[in-house]
Amino acid sequence: MLDLVAAGHTLGTTCVNLAEIEAGFRSRERRRAGTLLGRLRFLVTDREVAHRAGRYQADWARRGGTDPDA
Repeated sequence: MLDLVAAGHTLGTTCVNLAEIEAGFRSRERRRAGTLLGRLRFLVTDREVAHRAGRYQADWARRGGTDPDA
């Protein structure tokens, strides 16, 4: 992640990502992960974003994985 930032990329997250991460936190991880997540750009999502994400996931799954470069 540091390499991406150093290369000029902006890292972001959405409400869905945050919810998934919150659900999987171990109590000892919460503070460090919270610090990291607090530094990410929060991307507001809407219905169209959700539909598009679902289509991407389905397409990637049909190709045998979740790697968009597969």
